[in-house]
This record gives sequence, C-alpha cells and structure tokens, in this order.
Amino acid sequence: MSVIGIDKEKCSNCKQCIQECGRGYFSVDKNGEVAFNEKLNTCNICGHCIAICGEDAILTKNLDDVETFPGIDSTETIVG
Repeated sequence: MSVIGIDKEKCSNCKQCIQECGRGYFSVDKNGEVAFNEKLNTCNICGHCIAICGEDAILTKNLDDVETFPGIDSTETIVG
C-alpha cells in the first residue's frame, strides 16, 4: 500500500491528516489548503492518515497489500 495523493473534491480541508502524519507528507499550501508532498517518499505505511480522514480523501495505491499479523485477533496470543 502507498499513499499517492489527496482527492481535492472530497477533502474538507480539516487538516487532521497533517496532525496525524509524523512523516510530514501533508502540509498547507499557499492557498491554505491541504497539500500532499510526494517527493518526501518517507511514508512508513502506517495508515493513520487514511483512518483519520472522515471524507475518504486520501488516495492510495495497492490498498489490499496492507500487512497483517497472524494471530492478532486470537485471544490465546494476548499476554496480560
């Protein structure tokens, strides 16, 4: 999975993705709108920007490639 941009038609400009992304992929452009900085190439594929966006405005590629962890839903593997 990788983030490839922002759907400007859907984006409400709430700026939550800016606050959530620890890698600085999102910023405010000269027009005061959320911008995506694809040149940084520092995304660690955490998915926080996708999860926080209530407008579903984060554009992704290969979303089905999200890494899963076997046994994560099993109560038998939880250590207390």
